[in-house]
Amino acid sequence: MTRIGPTISAGERLLIKQLAAANNEITLASARIASGRKINSPHDNPAAFLELSRLQNEQSLVQGATANVASASTMVSRAQLAIDQIRTQLDAIREQAVADVDQALTPDQRAAHQAAIDQAISAITQIVGQDIDGRQLLGGGADFVYAGVDPNQIIDIQAYSLGNAAAQSIAGGVISTASTAQASYTGMGGVATATANITVTGDRGGANISVTIGQSLTSLRDAINNESHATGVVASVAGDTLSFQSIAYGSQATVGVAATSGVFAVTGLGADSAAHGVDAVATINGQVVIGDGNRFEIQSGTLSASVEFAAGFTGMFSSVEISGEALSFNLSTSISDRAVLAIPGLQPARLGGLSGNLSQLATGGAKAGLGAGASAAVRIVDEALGKLTRVEGLVDGFANATIAASAALFDGFDEKLQNAIDQIDEVDVATENAIISRNQLLADSAVAGIAILNEQRRGILALIQQAAGLSTS
Repeated sequence: MTRIGPTISAGERLLIKQLAAANNEITLASARIASGRKINSPHDNPAAFLELSRLQNEQSLVQGATANVASASTMVSRAQLAIDQIRTQLDAIREQAVADVDQALTPDQRAAHQAAIDQAISAITQIVGQDIDGRQLLGGGADFVYAGVDPNQIIDIQAYSLGNAAAQSIAGGVISTASTAQASYTGMGGVATATANITVTGDRGGANISVTIGQSLTSLRDAINNESHATGVVASVAGDTLSFQSIAYGSQATVGVAATSGVFAVTGLGADSAAHGVDAVATINGQVVIGDGNRFEIQSGTLSASVEFAAGFTGMFSSVEISGEALSFNLSTSISDRAVLAIPGLQPARLGGLSGNLSQLATGGAKAGLGAGASAAVRIVDEALGKLTRVEGLVDGFANATIAASAALFDGFDEKLQNAIDQIDEVDVATENAIISRNQLLADSAVAGIAILNEQRRGILALIQQAAGLSTS
């Protein structure tokens, strides 16, 4: 028997439940479309929510590292540009010096060339003094700190990495110093004893020199020295002896003197018709090592560095402590893993080599003025260019091998993580719209059903009222 009363029937309960479920699905699908995500709370899918949280946290670390890589790339790119600008100025100085190697310039022309050299050196000073992201990257602000260096013992030192240590030290002594390559010619009465054409060669190349019988050895010396930028060989005279000496030190330094015509007897040459220097030997941090000339590469534990000793120095050297961070970048998802780039200062006083430094070429400097010193000036610039090239190699290597590799790695990681996140959480708008449409139909059907039941209830109530004589119609 059907009971008529104020309570909700089972049919109505079913329809109301269906309406609530349909409206809930519509709300959830609309929220997913609005947020672009399938999972907006742990209740949506607890297991997927945990996996999604893990992936998003990993992606956040990768994106943070990517931002660090981009910042490092910007800084290093600016350093590369500044190095290129220094190279341009060095090329200009070399051009001015080469123009007077034959000493053919007039005093006014020479003064103009010297002024151009001064201007270029000044420009280099300005370049290295520029702040890049708050640091003088080429003025020593991106290098390690070296304490205890005695310039009479060590003329150059450069650390590349200290590992994870806050400081590292270099200690020991030079057992034997490097030597230059040497050969000699003996004249008579301070002049050459025969006519000849000779070729003088060294580690930089060769040059042809004409010798005339009776030519003074000092004149021949000057002719050889005027080509020293091309050969890497200088000459000196003591009495009847004309000495040839390489500018460089060590086994790679050579002197060759050969007569292509006439007679020019030279002593000190080996079986290969060349004289060779000898490399230095030292004990550094407990290890006996052979240098390249007077320069030593140090790989001791986590320390990576190079040190060049002064020519002729032997004995124990003052201990050097290396500290600081140089340029330190976090290019990893691990906060403790840092990549280090150390850029030595490139001030004019530090650009050069065995022939001298760039600041000495400026007006008032010991090697200014060109003329007879033009060849030496070219050598200084070439040595400065050599040092700049080494520094450029460090910076370019860091940019290409470390920054670019990190950028590519993290881009790949980010793409893979995003794909994994999308598989779990990416919304298919078409599917969600279909869910909304389907549930809207279900909701409309439930509402219609409830309306029908209500109409039936009102009809039954009217019949009862009529039967009871309560109807007003």
